[in-house]
Amino acid sequence: MTGDNGSGWLHELADVVDEVFWVSGRNSAQVYYLSPAFERLWGVPRERVYAEPRAWLDAVHPDDVGRIRRATDIGTSAEYEQEFRIVDPNGQVRWIMERGAPVRDSEGGLLRFAGTLRDITRRKQAEEALKESQRKFETLVGNMPGAAWRCRDDADWTVEYMSAGAKEVFGHPPEAFLDGDVTLAGLIHADDIAFVRKAVEQSRTSDRPYNVNYRIWRADGSVGWVREQARFVGDDDRIEGVIVDLTELKRNELALQSNVRALRMLSRCNQALIHADSECELLETVCEVAVEDGGYALAWVGQVRHDRAQEISPVCASGETRHCPGEGRVCWSMEAVESGDPVARAVRQGRPVFVDDVSTLTDGPRSQYGRGSCICLPLLANGAPYGVFVLLRDVPTAPTEEERSLLRELASNLEFGLQVRRVQERESRLQRVLGGMSTAGSARSSGAFFEQLVLAMTEALDADVGAIARFVDGELWMSAPVAMAVDGDVVDGEVYPLQGTPCEAYITQRECVHTAGVVSSFPDDPMLRELEVEGYVGLRLESASGKPVGALFVLYRQPVDDAQVALSVLQLVATRAVAELERMDAEEHMRALAYHDPTTGLANRAACMAYLARCLDGSSVGPSSELLLVSINLRRFKEVNNSLGHSAGDDLLAQVGTRLQSAAAPGEFVAHLGGDEFAVVASGGGRDAVPELLQRVRGVFRAPFHVGGMGIAMDATAGVAMAPDDGRTAMELVQHADIALHQARKEGADYWLYDHALFDDLNTQLQLARRLRDALRRDTLEMHYQPQVDLRTGTLIGVEALLRWHCPDQGWVPPSRFLPVAQQRQMMGAVFRWVLRGVARDVAAWRDAGHALPPEVSVNVAAEQLHDDSLVEQVDAVIQEYRLPPGIIAVEITETGIMRDPETAAALVDRLRARGSSIAIDDFGTGYSSLSYLKNLAADTLKIDLSFVLGMLSDRSDHAIVGTIIAMAHALEMNCIAEGVESEGHREALLEMGCERGQGYLFGYPQPAQAFSAHWLRRPL
Repeated sequence: MTGDNGSGWLHELADVVDEVFWVSGRNSAQVYYLSPAFERLWGVPRERVYAEPRAWLDAVHPDDVGRIRRATDIGTSAEYEQEFRIVDPNGQVRWIMERGAPVRDSEGGLLRFAGTLRDITRRKQAEEALKESQRKFETLVGNMPGAAWRCRDDADWTVEYMSAGAKEVFGHPPEAFLDGDVTLAGLIHADDIAFVRKAVEQSRTSDRPYNVNYRIWRADGSVGWVREQARFVGDDDRIEGVIVDLTELKRNELALQSNVRALRMLSRCNQALIHADSECELLETVCEVAVEDGGYALAWVGQVRHDRAQEISPVCASGETRHCPGEGRVCWSMEAVESGDPVARAVRQGRPVFVDDVSTLTDGPRSQYGRGSCICLPLLANGAPYGVFVLLRDVPTAPTEEERSLLRELASNLEFGLQVRRVQERESRLQRVLGGMSTAGSARSSGAFFEQLVLAMTEALDADVGAIARFVDGELWMSAPVAMAVDGDVVDGEVYPLQGTPCEAYITQRECVHTAGVVSSFPDDPMLRELEVEGYVGLRLESASGKPVGALFVLYRQPVDDAQVALSVLQLVATRAVAELERMDAEEHMRALAYHDPTTGLANRAACMAYLARCLDGSSVGPSSELLLVSINLRRFKEVNNSLGHSAGDDLLAQVGTRLQSAAAPGEFVAHLGGDEFAVVASGGGRDAVPELLQRVRGVFRAPFHVGGMGIAMDATAGVAMAPDDGRTAMELVQHADIALHQARKEGADYWLYDHALFDDLNTQLQLARRLRDALRRDTLEMHYQPQVDLRTGTLIGVEALLRWHCPDQGWVPPSRFLPVAQQRQMMGAVFRWVLRGVARDVAAWRDAGHALPPEVSVNVAAEQLHDDSLVEQVDAVIQEYRLPPGIIAVEITETGIMRDPETAAALVDRLRARGSSIAIDDFGTGYSSLSYLKNLAADTLKIDLSFVLGMLSDRSDHAIVGTIIAMAHALEMNCIAEGVESEGHREALLEMGCERGQGYLFGYPQPAQAFSAHWLRRPL
């Protein structure tokens, strides 16, 4: 600066601040003053700028220098502000904010300019970081499934932010929420809004996130399913979260349930086809199965009457029969079809009719078929309707294509079964008509039957020759005698063509009569020439559907006196013969249904049992004819079913069956016993053959299986039993192979050979299970209680309820012995109910005796109970029945049980906590829980397994594990209880590591209720 233009203190201030002060002339050609900060920022001496006023532009960034130079050249007479970049002496790019203002004299004339230069690099970097963060956030929200949102905690949950995903989830654009055209609360289904509000309120009071599934109304009027995950933020007046569309998942889940019900119904109906003794019993069973297994509200079967009224008369029904039509209320006339009656349409069209929503029908049919959905399956015979199977649901339901296919298959099987029953009924009537042919009816086999029948036929008609023949492969070109008699003796017939014989007439007509001269009419027929036949009377055999299946004829060496009599008798015999032929075919088909597994193409369990029985029955099974049974169970098959679906599971089973069949040696029998179980039966070889057979079985699983486009490695466990050592009947052998298989799974072995000790162990377990059931029924179990205390003060903070059993025969039976038996026999539900009621009874007794109740009493829930939907209601019920304080019953779930099904465990925990019960994860550290699952599980307490606590004073690993679990509990804001505290050393070490709660023999052994209350529960003053 060439002169002094300011006071001394202003100069001092300019010398020490980082902001550059400058003063210039009326144009850019003169610079009067630059503060010292200019040299630190620019790296250019001020004297140079004073001498060369434009020298400061040399440091301006190349991308900005042109703009700044132009602004400097043009100049201004007003205040201005501009941003630009410079390159400092270190080569770093820095952002500069320049502000300038004119200095005028008293007359308003321009004297000079003054201003500042400020380094705004950090602000610019922060702005860029904010923009990048905003960009990433928008990208994340835009690509995530569902919609992210923020709303106020008011009655409507007024939206302040909504991502673009709202359009996909709700059908409404984000603007509709932001403008207030729609609200979150207004879109929630009326039946779900209450529990959603409850979940929100619990989240507010507990300061925890909430997760709820509920239904919404979409923009197009349809109902959708969503999952909402959110939590309160700020001062608890705002909620932020994510909503994901679950509609397709729910739809698939319901479709799968529907398909499973239909498949189960089809399976049971097929069994009824085999075992029902009459048509009436069959129809009644099918209707009952449709209601019990198919989940239908009503099932009824009607008979189609081919009379003038064209009525459909109900034959049988099951379920809510108020919707079952009365006599004459349903008909299949054209008028009924035109009115939209689904039953009439199905009968008229001869194909199934599915009405997903009965409310869409006209008034008449709508009142007839309830208020849900309707399925009408016509039953046909020879292409004509003779009945209809009607299924009704209470709610509108659209069956899946797979369910429709299964129902069509059910109708087809039912038609077949009814036809078989009618054939059998005709057979019964024919036996009464034949009278004199009773000998044929007593035959033990079909071959003997036809031999007796043809003999009776020829004798009754005084014929020289009689024959019953079938058309080869069902075609009218070749016939083969089923039975033939010549001069009173049964002979073997030969296959011969129809052309050039009297049988050629059966191609175009049903009857064939040659009273005389038949041999001359068919000179090329060798049988006629050889037997010197003169007369021929025959009848074409037709199935119930009218299809030609064979011929029935008698031959005479003399002219036929009365052909009509012969035809009449042949008509009777033909009915009987056709019935027997169809029965043979039906038995063969039904045998295939009963003994064939459609999934794998192998023999099923029934066929395996029959095969074993044939091998063992009546044979002297000894060392030279030992029978080997290998029962095979696939490992982890359930994982394939759960992850890839049942169709993939069926594909895997089929591949396993194919490989096992290929690996079987000649003479070995392979069967699919059901589910994931197979069997191989081998004869001869004895125990020496076991290793080689098992080696072949294991070879089946060496290569991966290709399912759903991926390779899946599988393995199997086997149980081996051998006749006669391990059983002399099929049932014994299968039972003992299953026992060996169970032992192999229990021991984690690849296979296990049966020995009688296993049976003794199983029998011991069965006896123990029987005694345990008796104890549950007689209410002779006991509850003992162990205190949980504050390690610092010894104050009681809780109680664990422990089940004890004193057996009259065996004394005290430890839980480690009887609880595994209860688990194996599916008795844990009954045990839990007894424990729950026993605890509630004892706590009520403490209260009534005037004792101060403990803060909570913990009961243990087994892994099997996690799938019991009624568990929470059971807890609520005993609390209400005994008028106990809400939340006094706490629940302990083992870590291993949680990891069997984390999602189910999480859902149960949420429901229990919603009702006030606290949750503890028991035996923590012994399982393999995922930290992510643990973090998301809303449990209150971790219980350190006593095996670690007992060893922590002598084992560094146990000590480290205990410390880690304590730290983990603190990090997750959970309580921590140490089990197995037996000494002061344990207590002091636990306190040093931050664990302030414990239980163990140091504080008290488990005691009966009365003894526990006397020692631990004080009476209030």
